[in-house]
Amino acid sequence: MRAVSRLSYVLMLLALGLAGTGFGPAAVLGPDGTQQPLFTWQVGKARDMAPPNVTAEGVVVMDVATGRVLYSRNAHQHYAPASLTKMVTALVAMDRAKLTDRVPINFSWQDVPPESSVMGLEAGEELTMEGLLCGLLLVSGNDAAVAIAKHIAGSEPAFVQLMNQKTRELGLQDTHFENPHGLDTDGHFSSPYDMAVIGRNVLSNPDLARIVALKQERVLGRGIYPMRNINRIVQSYPGGDGIKTGFTDLAKQAVVGSASVNGSRAIVVVMRSDGYAADASNLFDYTFNAFTGIKIEPPTYPPSLQDPIVDTLQLRGNSLADKMLVPRWERDYVRQQVWLDPSLGDGQGGPAGWISFLLDGNLLTQRPLFRK
Repeated sequence: MRAVSRLSYVLMLLALGLAGTGFGPAAVLGPDGTQQPLFTWQVGKARDMAPPNVTAEGVVVMDVATGRVLYSRNAHQHYAPASLTKMVTALVAMDRAKLTDRVPINFSWQDVPPESSVMGLEAGEELTMEGLLCGLLLVSGNDAAVAIAKHIAGSEPAFVQLMNQKTRELGLQDTHFENPHGLDTDGHFSSPYDMAVIGRNVLSNPDLARIVALKQERVLGRGIYPMRNINRIVQSYPGGDGIKTGFTDLAKQAVVGSASVNGSRAIVVVMRSDGYAADASNLFDYTFNAFTGIKIEPPTYPPSLQDPIVDTLQLRGNSLADKMLVPRWERDYVRQQVWLDPSLGDGQGGPAGWISFLLDGNLLTQRPLFRK
């Protein structure tokens, strides 16, 4: 990735002790081979870019606004995903059911495989799909996963086919499922990168994003199911708002975590960790310290350059974050390009143009512009 490549020049510069040695100001070579001077504050911020030590074997840090990977380790390595699997169970459920659907339960929590985490379902009761999703995502109920699978597809194997179809639709290359809950079995695997993409899709669904951010909930079945979200990122990290934890003997500890700070949002994935909460918290701290948020909005011009067409444009849509994350030391290098066609978007409902955000000529993100 370009940002990481350019950063390597800076860190090498610092390691060699060249900053402030009397040979002129610190500088790095830009993409065109020319020297680009670094200010003192940039050198200091570049030092902050070194990520923390974590116990996890697989790591991805993703900017939610753009989907860009900010840091990774073994991003495409295959690991047992444990209950991170349940994010795809939830996505398939939202594709094919409504939150208000009534789901009859024809089995007991005691019928699911041994060593399962459960919400405690009993045969003969009936819950809403929303209640089952709470049991699935907040307390990681394997019985909730089975109930959802049977209700939507008639059987677990048929539902698993839908799960694998969903991963193909998302363009994922490193994921294959054999069950809807995530217990270890041959052929059941995913990667940190794929899990980050799946987590971002969970956040793009307003109902799922609301559920995974809950600290506690009460679900009505035959009785009341009181639930406390087992995700320690949601419970204790400032700005933590999701998404899913997992644990098995093969997977060790895992999490797809989400946190929002000052309009920026990041996803942290750790897999095969000895302590997911500490690893994820350290990676969030690193991310929000080393990267800064830049608002995704149309440019503003001084009065002398104002254009009545440009002044009527706005961004629309439910962006997952107001700001995109870029390295703090490169914040002044982000540039905007606006493409407009005055004949478009006038009463037609479509975009009147596009705005692109670039860093050293590389596209960070592109958004449509509409008439106000």
